[in-house]
Amino acid sequence: MPADSKDTVKPLEPGFRRNMLLVTTLFISVMAAIDMTIVTVALPYMSGNLGTTPDEITWVVTMFAVGQALTIAITGHLSRLFGRKNLCIYTVTGFVAMSMACGLSQSLHEIVVFRVLQGACCGPLIPLSMSMLIDAYRPEERNKVLSFWAMGVMGGPAIGPALGGFLAQHLDWRWNFFVNLPVGIIALFLTLRFVRSIKPLPVRTDWAGLLLLAFFLISLQVLLDQGNRLDWFSSLEIVLLGVAAVSLFMAFVARGLLLGEGNIINLRLFADANF
Repeated sequence: MPADSKDTVKPLEPGFRRNMLLVTTLFISVMAAIDMTIVTVALPYMSGNLGTTPDEITWVVTMFAVGQALTIAITGHLSRLFGRKNLCIYTVTGFVAMSMACGLSQSLHEIVVFRVLQGACCGPLIPLSMSMLIDAYRPEERNKVLSFWAMGVMGGPAIGPALGGFLAQHLDWRWNFFVNLPVGIIALFLTLRFVRSIKPLPVRTDWAGLLLLAFFLISLQVLLDQGNRLDWFSSLEIVLLGVAAVSLFMAFVARGLLLGEGNIINLRLFADANF
């Protein structure tokens, strides 16, 4: 069945096309969810192979979370800017490419850079898959299908450590990243075949708001991930990160409330109880 040339954002009729869209969204979201935790158990193997300390190798997890947090927050803007299907294609392709780059990395610096980019590509996948399902099903059907979808998303992080440990122990830690290649190719094929197209919109990017959001998320994520290692607020580094995070957050919120829809994230949406 050919993909629609234009998405009218109307619910799909029950049948093969809608069922395959559900399979596609589950495939994309579970792939992204598994990658949140698959690397954690392989860190000791990575540390030994790359010649780093146990503290240094944790940046592989931290920087993935930084990239992911940033793009999750602006997925709505990116979806309007590029179009939902195009964004899904870009992020799945980027996720697979960065996974391969991580697996081929020969130093800590290389893998940290690629993990930031991998996280940035991973971030939009779960929000995108959820929005696709909401559009494809009628309001009275959404609770059921979203419950089914959520089971897959929540099961992914539980599967990740077991799969990652098996691959690291019986093959090599690099297979924690290489495993994304066949999965990503299937996800890309399903996206091209069954995801409906929505035309990009001529939206303006709020670069100042994006920078404030990025630096806030980086400060907060590094604080949370490194706080335990540095003994929290007994460390000057953690104190400075905390001050930076609070200051940047307040500036972002104040600016966002003044600009409304002009901000990179429309904070006035939070006035809607349903949202």
